[in-house]
Amino acid sequence: MKITIKITFIAMIGMNLGVNAQHNYDSQNIIYSENSNVGIGTTDPKAKLDVRNGHLYVGDETFSNPDSWGQTINIDDNVHSRILIEERNTGVKTALWAHTGGNSKVGTISDHDFGIITKGNTKMTIKRDGK
Repeated sequence: MKITIKITFIAMIGMNLGVNAQHNYDSQNIIYSENSNVGIGTTDPKAKLDVRNGHLYVGDETFSNPDSWGQTINIDDNVHSRILIEERNTGVKTALWAHTGGNSKVGTISDHDFGIITKGNTKMTIKRDGK
């Protein structure tokens, strides 16, 4: 019995080392790498969430892509949807959102100027006072 336990223990250690040296797949073909990155559509995820060759959908309905865009991020809800980009050190909060009734907006939620840039150069700035 002692020999069996030792062999089982050694086999378990070997199996565990083998799994840690490889990517782990779940039943949905999502890859979890050794560095804690998660990949969908890639066997070598380079970011915490790495989605390749597909669409990212957050919502409670069926994903729809009627114009056949190659890569999309869809956020869907019956009332309000928002993408928030926040820089905590300065408190800047920029958002793109849609509301019930056909209201869609892009701008700052915080009390900061809002600018439009191309190629890294500011082309237009709307100041906090609206001017």
